[in-house]
Amino acid sequence: CLLMLQRGRVDMTVINRQVGLYTLSLLGLEGIAYHPQPLSSGPLYLAFASLGLPGALVRAVAATGYTTPTPVQQQAVPAVLEGRDLMVAAQTGTGKTAGFALPVIERLFPNGESDGQRAKPKQVRVLVLTPTRELAAQVHDIIRAYATELPLKSACIFGGVGANPQMKAIAPGLDILVACPGRPVSYTHLRAHER
Repeated sequence: CLLMLQRGRVDMTVINRQVGLYTLSLLGLEGIAYHPQPLSSGPLYLAFASLGLPGALVRAVAATGYTTPTPVQQQAVPAVLEGRDLMVAAQTGTGKTAGFALPVIERLFPNGESDGQRAKPKQVRVLVLTPTRELAAQVHDIIRAYATELPLKSACIFGGVGANPQMKAIAPGLDILVACPGRPVSYTHLRAHER
């Protein structure tokens, strides 16, 4: 499941296991109102370039062996490029990681160029949380594969291994940090005690 939140009030797109498309709105703290409404089917994208991705990302995707975006990617990539919030739940192998990673990388490096903003020391521009170490490592590897032609700074952190190398990886600042929730929380508590 993927959840991207960028604003306080969130309108999210849910892509269920059958790749049916629905709208889900969060209404403050009172609760969630769920109104299934099929979204317009929209255009059929036959190539990654037609999703609005720059040449560097299209070449990187081709190098990984993919030529045609999945239905999840066809809906998610344009939405994220537009700055929309979304939530995606779909079976393994439906392209969820590329569905968020490609447009996030594009937003960090529009048309393959730096957006002029770099992370300051010990800061992270994008945080990707995963439930397991294995998934964190897999997502990080995929992000690095897609950013081979870009000056992306990224790291992957999780518990069960030494903290010092991970802290050193974060120290200069990162564009993307992939993590399991426990490690960033423990670093936050550690930094609070250092002050």
